[in-house]
Amino acid sequence: MTHPKEQNTVLRILPLLAAALLLWSCNAGNGVPSGPQTATWADTSAARLLHPLAVKPQAQITRVTGQAYAVYLKIGDALVRDNQEAAAGAADQLLALPALSATDTATATQVQLYNSYVRAIGKAAADIAKGDLKQQRIAFGALSGDMFELVKFFGSDKPVYQVHCPMAFDDLGGSWLSDRAVIRNPYYGSDMLECGDIVAIIRP
Repeated sequence: MTHPKEQNTVLRILPLLAAALLLWSCNAGNGVPSGPQTATWADTSAARLLHPLAVKPQAQITRVTGQAYAVYLKIGDALVRDNQEAAAGAADQLLALPALSATDTATATQVQLYNSYVRAIGKAAADIAKGDLKQQRIAFGALSGDMFELVKFFGSDKPVYQVHCPMAFDDLGGSWLSDRAVIRNPYYGSDMLECGDIVAIIRP
């Protein structure tokens, strides 16, 4: 028969073991040693393969979407490096995305969706531009969701890998986008660089 004190000890240890296993899976699950100099490709076999939803989107929408995604990647890279100033500087570039009106080559639905994404992206970018590093990472979570919807609908000239870290934001989880199948976590930076798994891919 197990002594009550032994039972209490086991109950206290179990949550610690679970947390340790989750941390180990983030740092070692990709088979990549932690460190800013490593660049081993991550496993993409379980990722969903997606294609842009829009049929022949307007050239200007495609061009602006590509530019916005390129700037987004700069923000993510700055957060990976724990560089608040670089993230703020890149975010400023997203504040100037143009709104569009319906034309012969873009449907009203396309323009409406594009403009709604641009407004949401601008709001998140403004928060990144004026926030400290912690606030920037929170806003980057919102920006990542809006950017994913934008490129999922209109496409990109670069590959889009959606990466998810289950430990981000106090274990609520957070996702971000990358143009390479390499895990570089913008929510933890140097603290836990490679926590994440690729969950979706949008091909150009």
